[in-house]
Amino acid sequence: MLELSKKILKYYIELNLEPTVEDLNIENDELLNSRWSIFVTLYKNWEIIWSSWNIVELEKSKAHELIKSCIGALNDERFNNKIDWVDDLKIRIDEVISKTILSDKNVKDINPLNSWVIVIKKDYENLWVILPWISPNINTWEDIVLVLNKKLKSQFIDSEYIVYEIKTKQTTNF
Repeated sequence: MLELSKKILKYYIELNLEPTVEDLNIENDELLNSRWSIFVTLYKNWEIIWSSWNIVELEKSKAHELIKSCIGALNDERFNNKIDWVDDLKIRIDEVISKTILSDKNVKDINPLNSWVIVIKKDYENLWVILPWISPNINTWEDIVLVLNKKLKSQFIDSEYIVYEIKTKQTTNF
């Protein structure tokens, strides 16, 4: 999926068009016949520069989801639309293997080195994701809360959010 991700990115940047499965000549049955939530994170000089994801399977196949997530990553405000960056990018693809809603009593037991969290405000006004191993400074639940406070632009209060613990299979080119 890593090479396919680069192919998607190059196609989109060069032609300013979202590629189709046919444009990319995808023939892999697993990619075409299974559905999955995929998170794509792109790094330049070891800093996250782009990311895109869905918390549920929205597309009809893993291939379609990968195309949407790669293109979505290019819409991140940190992207500067330079094709020469694509070859230098480090790519991380997280495929969701489990997603569990947590109750307040065990939310604080999440290990950010093995799992990650999705938090959704109960009024659906705010949502954020923290991936495992996304930063060497996130090692405890308290570290997660500090990041959430910054990302959510408000104090994270467990009772105001639906919290999912997520486990993923990671594929990277670094």
